[in-house]
Amino acid sequence: MNQFFVIGKIMEIPEIERSKNGWKRCDLNLQVQRPFPNAQGQYEFDQIVVQLWRGAAETLVATGQIDGWMSVRGRIQTNIVEKEGRTYHN
Repeated sequence: MNQFFVIGKIMEIPEIERSKNGWKRCDLNLQVQRPFPNAQGQYEFDQIVVQLWRGAAETLVATGQIDGWMSVRGRIQTNIVEKEGRTYHN
């Protein structure tokens, strides 16, 4: 099963872009708190970039607020890049 679920704060409201096939999309930057404290007892944060497509992208851009909370459920996908005859996974 390739699914994840993450909850975080919206760091900035992204711009809508169009994919090659014309679908609307945007890259959402979320600040996500780690579920465990560090050695000093403080909780650290990670920046996670999530791609939103079609209606989800439009809704976020229209109604999202900086520092607002957002939950995202999705799937993990790697990008495959070919360079100089070799295949790389980003």
